[in-house]
Amino acid sequence: MVSESYQQAGIPINWHAALLRAVRKPLVAEGLTNREFEGDLENGNTVRIVMTSDVAIANYNRNTPITATILPLADQTLLADQQKSFNFQTNDLDVKQVKPAFVEEQSSRAVYNLKRVQDAFIFQTMYDGVAAANYEGAYTVSPVDADAFELASYAARILDDNDTPEDMGVPGMDSEGGPNGGFRFLVVPPLYAEQLVNDPRRSSFGTTDNLRTYGERYIGRSVAGLEIFKSTNLPSGSDTTAGAGYTAVIAGWTKAAAFASQIVKFETQRVQGNFADFHMGMSVYGAKVVYPPNLVTFDVRAA
Repeated sequence: MVSESYQQAGIPINWHAALLRAVRKPLVAEGLTNREFEGDLENGNTVRIVMTSDVAIANYNRNTPITATILPLADQTLLADQQKSFNFQTNDLDVKQVKPAFVEEQSSRAVYNLKRVQDAFIFQTMYDGVAAANYEGAYTVSPVDADAFELASYAARILDDNDTPEDMGVPGMDSEGGPNGGFRFLVVPPLYAEQLVNDPRRSSFGTTDNLRTYGERYIGRSVAGLEIFKSTNLPSGSDTTAGAGYTAVIAGWTKAAAFASQIVKFETQRVQGNFADFHMGMSVYGAKVVYPPNLVTFDVRAA
């Protein structure tokens, strides 16, 4: 019975015909990784990635024997060790009498949440796997000065110093709105994106591209050839000094980290002893930083 304080007698209660759809934040991490090793996971959960070293260049002296360089072989391990799943139950009466789209919406939400957890895992893997020399510390960004712009330029310079390839062209966007293609990138939290968008070197020219940055999460090739994306899935910064609250910023090359998904499965089973279904999903995946010098990280917080 509905309490009188909430419902007066004779006043009908109306139920809207459609389900309230979930609010979803952007997912970009998977599009910033190398997927070429994924096929090697078909018969196991581990991929051995073979590496070698550079060939030495020496002076050549006529009629003098040349000493050969012995190239050592080493390997890195990409392990699909992340196992995530969901399982929810729906009663036949709920599906038939309440909302016919109930199962589709709940399934869509569950799959999205799997990918959201995966998105955060990839960014954490990048942050943890960067070369120690490429962690540039913690900073406070302020709208008064040019901190955000200068830090992005500095990250690009570090990528240059480490011979990071610079693929040309603007990345495409996949069917889910994430980035697609090889390029240098910078992933920033919303507080940092605001500072970049408002920097006069980005916003004072009045072009269509300038105006786009206010409405889309793809901010564009804003600073020093970096394709800049906004994400709320970046890890917390490692700085633990007084007044912490830092968020990571990650710059790099899309081949610096590898990602591989071993299995993505969704199925429905009847519940024994009830008129209901189980709806289950599973995802198994892993990530590895294979070129640590080609990533740069630092921590930021708002002034």
